[in-house]
Amino acid sequence: MPGRGSSRRLLRSSTIVAAAASLLGVGLSAAVAVPQSHPVRAASAADPKYVAIGDSFAAGGSIEPLDPTDEACGGRSLRNYPHQLAEAKGWDITDTSCNGATLKKGVWGSGRGGFWESIDGGRTAAMIDEVDAGTKYVTFQMGGNDSGVSNTFLTCINDGTDRDFGGTGRGNDPQGTSCKDRSENGEKNYQFDIPGAQEEIRKALLEIYKRAPQAQVAVVGYPVVIPQDVTRCNFYTDPIPFLRNGLGPVSHGDLVWLRGKFEAFNASVEDTVTGLAAKEPSFAVTYVNTYDHFKGHEPCQPASPNRWIWPVPAPRTNPDYALWGAAHPNEYGHNELAHLTSAALPIAQR
Repeated sequence: MPGRGSSRRLLRSSTIVAAAASLLGVGLSAAVAVPQSHPVRAASAADPKYVAIGDSFAAGGSIEPLDPTDEACGGRSLRNYPHQLAEAKGWDITDTSCNGATLKKGVWGSGRGGFWESIDGGRTAAMIDEVDAGTKYVTFQMGGNDSGVSNTFLTCINDGTDRDFGGTGRGNDPQGTSCKDRSENGEKNYQFDIPGAQEEIRKALLEIYKRAPQAQVAVVGYPVVIPQDVTRCNFYTDPIPFLRNGLGPVSHGDLVWLRGKFEAFNASVEDTVTGLAAKEPSFAVTYVNTYDHFKGHEPCQPASPNRWIWPVPAPRTNPDYALWGAAHPNEYGHNELAHLTSAALPIAQR
C-alpha cells in the first residue's frame, strides 16, 4: 500500500468495524502505551534511493503522524517501518505503500490494484513506475489482498456480527467451523487463490529486477494475525466492549483454519523468493520472516507492548484508527518490522 488515498487496507474495514468505530469513546488514550515518536530525518540528494512497495501492513495507517501527501490511500504513516528503515539507514525513501493495494489490476477481493497501474486516474504513479535503474533498495510486502486470505477473514467476522452492529446477522457457530464450511461449499467471498497470488508476486519481483537490476530487494512476510493459542480469543457478536481484545464472532475452530491459510500464503511467498534467488543468481532478493518473530505478540494477547498486532477493532480513541489498525501491526509491531528488515538489508553477498 503509497502516496495514495481512501481508507482501504489489507483487512479492509467491514461494517462491524465501522459500527464499532462509531461507538469509540473518549478517555481511552491511557489504554495503550505508545512508543516515543522521533522526528523524521530529512533526506539529501546523495542518499541511496529506496522504494517501499506494500499494502496496508506496510502503510501503518494507525500510527501518527500520517503522511499529508497521501491523498489516494487514506492513511500512510511517517513512522511506519519503511520510514523507520530509511531514517536508520540514511536512504532517500519513496513510500508507495497503500491501503487495499493489490498486484492484480482493478478491484478484486478486498483490494483495488496499485502495483501496475495508478489507482486514482494517473494522479498517483503506479508503484512499479517509481522503480528505476537508480533504485538501490526495495522493500516489498504485497499479495495478501490477492490471496483471498484477508477477504475471507473479514467476511467471516462480518457474517457472524449482529445486524444491530453492522454485520449480516447470518451467524457463526461458536463451537463449530461455520466459515470453513462455507468456504468448502464454494460460497463467494470465502474463496482463496494462494497460487494465483504467488504467481502475481513472482511477476512483480521479476519486473522490479528488470527495472532495477542492481537493487537489493527485501520481501517482507506477513506477521501473525491469528494467535497460536486461539483459546485466548473470546467469541462475541458485537464490538462492545471493544477492549475485550478478541477477533469477533469467529470460533476457535475457524481461527485455527484461517491461521493455516495465512501460514500457507506466507510459505508460498517464501518459496517464490527462494526460487527466484536460485534461478537468478544476480538478483539480490531475500525473504524477511516476520511470522515466527511475532508469535506470542498477536491479538488476544495482553495490551502493548506485549501485543504487536491490534485486535478487531483496534482500541483507539480516534475512530479512524479503529478502522485502519484492526488486525494490523501497531506502533510496536512496526518497530519490530523495522528491526527485522534493517537486519536483512543490505543483503549479504551470496
